[in-house]
Amino acid sequence: MSQNNFDQFQDLSVLNSTVTDVTPLSVVNSGEPSALVTIVYTKGQKIFRKEASYKDGTLEKVSNANIADFSARTERLTLKQLHQKHCNDEFAIIPGTPIGVGEGQSLTVLSKTQFEKKHPQHFNPPYVVQKAAGCCDTSRLLDTFESSNLICLDYDADKHTPPELRFHHPQFFINKLSEEVFPELADVSFAATFSSSAGIRTSTGLQLTDSYRHHSYFIVKNAKDIVRFRKVFKARLILAGLYWLKQDINGHERKVTLVDLMPMSPNSLVFEGKTILKDGLLKDYLPPILHQGLYEVLDTEKLLDLPPEDLETLAGKVGMQHLVKHPSGRNLSIDDLIDIERTSDQLKRDMMFRTSDDRMIKIDDIPNELKRLGVDKLTGYSPLRDDKSPGCFVSVTSKGIVFLHDCATRQTHFCAEMNLPILFS
Repeated sequence: MSQNNFDQFQDLSVLNSTVTDVTPLSVVNSGEPSALVTIVYTKGQKIFRKEASYKDGTLEKVSNANIADFSARTERLTLKQLHQKHCNDEFAIIPGTPIGVGEGQSLTVLSKTQFEKKHPQHFNPPYVVQKAAGCCDTSRLLDTFESSNLICLDYDADKHTPPELRFHHPQFFINKLSEEVFPELADVSFAATFSSSAGIRTSTGLQLTDSYRHHSYFIVKNAKDIVRFRKVFKARLILAGLYWLKQDINGHERKVTLVDLMPMSPNSLVFEGKTILKDGLLKDYLPPILHQGLYEVLDTEKLLDLPPEDLETLAGKVGMQHLVKHPSGRNLSIDDLIDIERTSDQLKRDMMFRTSDDRMIKIDDIPNELKRLGVDKLTGYSPLRDDKSPGCFVSVTSKGIVFLHDCATRQTHFCAEMNLPILFS
């Protein structure tokens, strides 16, 4: 079947309609596999907003994010219910829940600083405080959230993506992954939605964005395997050549894998809302997809760990072929080889920091900018990795040293080059 002919299907269940019995980790009343996740209904909340404008022949997209101080709710969803939610609601999904929090809980999600001020007796993880029956205060930290049985395979092509890795339909994207990396994907049900910025055009019909951006959701058998699966999956994407090179705003060349794996973090925030269109822009409606496979649950444990010979090949792919062992003397592990994909662990004075409202600020200028705005931190995108959501912040120490804290990796990076006067006490 050609790709053009494939486009006529809005619901791909016509392709595979046989369902076999599986034993899911968790079920709802319908008996279908489900996942306990955190849902953020974005209407009326200034949590995450995308705006698109068209000026002087150029499409400008700006993301405004508030990564803390919002309301959420824990819900158990099947793929069918998630698909229905995509059809009817505007929301963001966190593929995890605060540790110890069950279904149907209302959450107030605070920043770590806000949480500690409000609950000074709870300075240690898991940063969860029960306020009343069914209501909790929490903070969206990696140590606070535990993985659910839902994973998102995030595909976000850009101008650097080679033609052979451009897939405007989720089914072709999944087909490629099953052929090259993980055959199990071919036979499992999934729900998919297109990016909020896909299909934008001018009032005269000029197409400004295509549909090469989408999220594919799977129910997995074992949530505890997701951390291992994510590392092995990324390694196998690199080994299969399913990546492209891209220069970041600081001139560093990075490998961008076919799947953005950050949404597999249990505290990640995946936006499923609408883009606010300005200057007469229009957007084609690209309906969400519910694909019925032969199986309802993905067994991630069937993606096996890399054998020694593949680790050696991976070392060459990421530029570490000169190291037979880790500097400590132990054998190299997949963690060493995947982590090296970060360009640097250290902030540099001349690096550019992109804020959540899309401003570019040099690291060297952060102290003055904080002082000018009268704030103690700025949220934005990490310049040390291929960051696609504003999940970090920059601030300064009491000695005036700029640091960046990455909420996704739980790492704090300092600009050791700086020797600045004290701005904050």
